[in-house]
Amino acid sequence: MALRDYLGIIDNGLKQLFDRKAVDPAKARRPLIRGIDRMTLPLPDVSLG
Repeated sequence: MALRDYLGIIDNGLKQLFDRKAVDPAKARRPLIRGIDRMTLPLPDVSLG
């Protein structure tokens, strides 16, 4: 019997806790990398007069 089946017998909350998908590190890192790329772009020259 698999662990998730055993936990489902004991408590449905435990089954849901251990039956989650793993977090994809590349997908979680994407917004940070995008923000860094935006900050490294040169700012446009703005003349005030």
